[in-house]
Amino acid sequence: MSLLNARPLDFDATWKLLQSEVKMLVTDPTVGISNQKFVQCHTYIYKICTIPQGREGKPLADRLYYELKACLETICKRIAGDLLVSSSLLQLYLAKWNNFSVGLRCVDAIFDYLNRFWIRAHCQEGLIPEEGVYPSVLEMGTAVWRDNVQVIPVAQQMLEAMWIHICEGRKGALLEFSLIREILGVYRDLGSRPDSGRVYDSDFAGPFVQLTFQFYSQEAMELMAAQDFDAYALRAHESIASELAAASRFLLPETLPELCMACERAFIEEQKPWLQSIFEALLLQEDMREQLWRLYALLRRVDGALDGGRMSLFELISREGTAAMVALEEEAAAGESPQGISPSMFLSTFIERLEYYYTLVHESLEDDAEFLSAVAKALVVVVNSIKSCALLLAQHAHSVLDKHGAREREIGCDTVCALTDVVTCLKYVLDKDIFQESYVKLFAQRLVLDSSISQEAEEFMNDSLRSVCSPDFISRLQRMLADKVRSKELEDDFLDEYDEDRSVYGMHVLLLTAGTWPVSIPTPIPIPDCLRQGIEAFEAFYSSKHKGRRLSWMLQLGKAEVRGFFSRTYEFSVSMAQLCVLLAFNSASSLSFRELQTLTGFEEEELDQLLRSLARARLLLRVRTCDGGAQEEAGEGEGAKDRGGEEGKTDTCVLERSGEESEESERRCEETTMRVNDRYSNKKTRVRIIAHVVMSKRNKVRRDVELFPS
Repeated sequence: MSLLNARPLDFDATWKLLQSEVKMLVTDPTVGISNQKFVQCHTYIYKICTIPQGREGKPLADRLYYELKACLETICKRIAGDLLVSSSLLQLYLAKWNNFSVGLRCVDAIFDYLNRFWIRAHCQEGLIPEEGVYPSVLEMGTAVWRDNVQVIPVAQQMLEAMWIHICEGRKGALLEFSLIREILGVYRDLGSRPDSGRVYDSDFAGPFVQLTFQFYSQEAMELMAAQDFDAYALRAHESIASELAAASRFLLPETLPELCMACERAFIEEQKPWLQSIFEALLLQEDMREQLWRLYALLRRVDGALDGGRMSLFELISREGTAAMVALEEEAAAGESPQGISPSMFLSTFIERLEYYYTLVHESLEDDAEFLSAVAKALVVVVNSIKSCALLLAQHAHSVLDKHGAREREIGCDTVCALTDVVTCLKYVLDKDIFQESYVKLFAQRLVLDSSISQEAEEFMNDSLRSVCSPDFISRLQRMLADKVRSKELEDDFLDEYDEDRSVYGMHVLLLTAGTWPVSIPTPIPIPDCLRQGIEAFEAFYSSKHKGRRLSWMLQLGKAEVRGFFSRTYEFSVSMAQLCVLLAFNSASSLSFRELQTLTGFEEEELDQLLRSLARARLLLRVRTCDGGAQEEAGEGEGAKDRGGEEGKTDTCVLERSGEESEESERRCEETTMRVNDRYSNKKTRVRIIAHVVMSKRNKVRRDVELFPS
């Protein structure tokens, strides 16, 4: 049978039958619908949508759609009325929705033909959508529920009921949040209103977050009134953590960050000035590390809340560290440290402050990058408050790496730790060029005098300096070490070739590459006869190995081992200049100043310093001519003790010189005669004699260690 000859249906009678089925399904879906009834209803809908009806002679699909919509609206309004008077609002709402949603899916299946033809035709892409027409019966029914059940009075009562339920859980009641979670799932499924956005946001999430903020703001005010910041921080942490844990059981995940911000605003941002003042005060209290950590963990939740604390930490470290450095300077100026600030005291004071504050940041501030930066900037201020900080570090490194400096350090000092402390402090020094200039001179001194504790220690220090010094500086140190190694190889070849030549016995030569070593051209000293033949032999050997290269001997940088025969036999380590003076006494036991000057060729001032160094070591005694023609040994009868701890019978010859009148100085030189101390004694059989002794303004003897002048 064709559609043109199909018999029209009575729309009203047919709709009445369909309406009864729709009402039954959306109010009590448990009744269900039989297959026969389902097919019958589907056939009626097909005919309404396809067979022309009435005077106009067209299908009544549009009328069917709007009749169905009106039917659902009537049902939803009745549900809303029931909800407003119910004492079990949440349970009833969820039950009504479950019935409605299940029945609505069945109705959507019955009206499938309406969905596939009439509704699709009205919702085609590119056409102007018709108001009130939804893509399917299912979506239309959901919108009807949203517009007729989820109205303001119902939504307000629902929010109040859920809020009461949540507050009971905050007070410790054991509640199941599955009911609220399912209701919020309904809110999510209801989608968005054209004018107010998502139902979930407008009817619950937004108001709930605001109510939570007000709830915890009141609690924060009550806690702050007690002025117990530790209890406040504990309660704030617990409240935020418990709120988020509970809310995660029913809120949608996208709402949790907003809820967290509301809690933080209530506990932190609203009370930020009070919390910041306490935080800054806790930085000064060493026994409050745990409380400081809790407060830090609280404040870091809010952007900018810790800015004041970082500035306070910077100012605290700068103030305390600078005060400690000033105390060192004052102690040195008071005369307790005549040679200035002790490098070891300077470094230990700085490292102590560094470790203290970095430990503070690690334990209480969780190694916060901003706080670490504040500590680093403050330490730069502290270490550079001492103008000579770079020189002090170079001197301390030298005392660690030099064999003779070991006695100035504490017994058992770990060399690696000591060198690491130097590099750590150097990171904060601004004038690293000064450190490099001083360190390279001391490094050269250790290599030339062969006084390094070990090559491994030197290499470790060079590798450690890579992180703080320039590549050119490190390369220079490496070239100097390479010269040391190359010299040893060349020396071995030389001694092998001249093994039968006694003039080179015990001779050691160090070749320094010009331009690499910080060695200035020294004033030449006469070559002792005992060394001349060995030097000429080495020059001949070197010329045979390297054509066109020229050697410049720098005997001032060398040292010699001299054997002295007294009551015992001693070996003295002396400089080449001292060697020249001592060799002069092989021909006579006593010589005048002028005779020594003639024999050695030294200038008056330099010879005077050499004699002072040898007199201080008690190898030579100074004899003055008295006015009556008699002679006396200076200092005799003063009862000075020698280095061996025995009562000395000879003067230690600590010579005082005013330096104010040159004529008096010249007169003394003319009257001075030096003789060998034939009663020399020392507990040690190997004795190192300090190279130079010069006079300070206070007429006290000090050591001149500047072997590599600028």
